[in-house]
Amino acid sequence: MKTKKIYKTILLGLLVACFSNIVKSQSCGMFYPMVNGTEIEMTSYDTLNQPGGKSINKISDVKTTADGKTATVQSTYKNKQDVVSGTSSWLVKCTGNSVFVDMQSYIPQQSKNQWKDMTIKAEAGQLEIPQNLSVGMTLKDASVTVTMYKNNVLYSTMKITIFNRVVASKESITTPAGTFICYKITQEMKTEMSINGNVIPINIKSAEYYAAGTGLVKNEMINEKGRVYRYGLLTKITKP
Repeated sequence: MKTKKIYKTILLGLLVACFSNIVKSQSCGMFYPMVNGTEIEMTSYDTLNQPGGKSINKISDVKTTADGKTATVQSTYKNKQDVVSGTSSWLVKCTGNSVFVDMQSYIPQQSKNQWKDMTIKAEAGQLEIPQNLSVGMTLKDASVTVTMYKNNVLYSTMKITIFNRVVASKESITTPAGTFICYKITQEMKTEMSINGNVIPINIKSAEYYAAGTGLVKNEMINEKGRVYRYGLLTKITKP
């Protein structure tokens, strides 16, 4: 009898551990796909709903860690003529509680193209997306600071801060890739560009829509009058 109890205890422990690992694994893919080979295409649109450029993000180098997973996102940017205009990569980390996205992913590609002849140093935080999103939740701020040097001389700095992040609603969003139930996160973005000691601030509002099991489905850029002047849609997602 004593031996049976010991076996039952061991078996129960194994089942609990196994269940915990399954839940953690599923949670890690909740709002950001963490599977090697997944490709996500986002297309941008203007106020006339005309498509512009697009970004194609490919998930690679997924690794299991003690508390979840890490992955590399390889991005290819194309203009409206479908010509490649740039590439970049950043890291994503996932735990059983949150996804953490490298803030370097928020640096505009146009800016990167302008800096191609400069030496760049970036200090990037991580944008946290909790796995248990609920309407009314307040999320943490995040920022990235980029310093540019030209011929070893400081040329400029740029700081991007995302703040005032709130889970505003839960909505059904339809895109060319399908229909998704999404959490809408509203936020503000402040960009401070410093050149020769002069700081040029730019403040905008935006919204991001995340679907469980898929990730980012839609984003919106909002002007001072509260109107959407540019938006992006998930137009294709390919999973292995």
